[in-house]
Amino acid sequence: MTEDLQRSTFRTERLQAEKLESSSRLAAGASHEVRNLLATLQQGADFLTRRADPSDETSNSVLKEIEDAVQQANQVIKGLMDVASLAEIKTAMTLAELQPILDQAISKIRYQCAHLKIAITEEIAPNLPPVKVDRNRMEQALVQVLLNAIQAMPKGGLLKLKAYTRQLENPGHKTGLRKGDLFQIGDEVVVIDIEDSGPGIPEHMVAKIFDPFFTTRRDMGGLGLGLSIVRNILDLHDGTIEIENRPE
Repeated sequence: MTEDLQRSTFRTERLQAEKLESSSRLAAGASHEVRNLLATLQQGADFLTRRADPSDETSNSVLKEIEDAVQQANQVIKGLMDVASLAEIKTAMTLAELQPILDQAISKIRYQCAHLKIAITEEIAPNLPPVKVDRNRMEQALVQVLLNAIQAMPKGGLLKLKAYTRQLENPGHKTGLRKGDLFQIGDEVVVIDIEDSGPGIPEHMVAKIFDPFFTTRRDMGGLGLGLSIVRNILDLHDGTIEIENRPE
């Protein structure tokens, strides 16, 4: 029975890897073709803008909408290219200290925090064990989560970051006693907690927050790819991400 479970787990992992590689090739190819089409649209919009009558408000407004749409589509393509390149994570993983990665991620959001009057507190446990990661991708994931926290506090607030180890004692998300569970009871894991003092997420939206193209900030230009990519990055690191509102 144990050998059958091992074969099944290996077969599942191999199929997942093949599916990811196939999806990555498709996303990369489609992104390249669409980007070429968008470049043609942008050139056409630029050509018409140079020849438009400045007094024709309707025409200029339509051209502005076209340019904005092209720029937004390019951001979607960039997100798809990020997904396409995730297949390379496994080959880029090395044992690394977590502290420098956390420091670098925090350094990239300090300006936004200062601008919005957001205070930052850090509680990093000493002697964290090295973790096997793609440093660039893990930093990208951390920065994206931190930026989401910042966006939840447009009028200022408090951003808390904690990192520590914990031994898993109870069954939970991807944690149990079965061979196929990502984590086993008794495993020691590294935990990174990021908490903001914002108003939280409506409960009916929490389950959708990691879905591709789901966003609560569509009216502000949000595309809904950031947290989806974060989850994919952590999945490929054999990690997990959870989100919850603070208790009332």
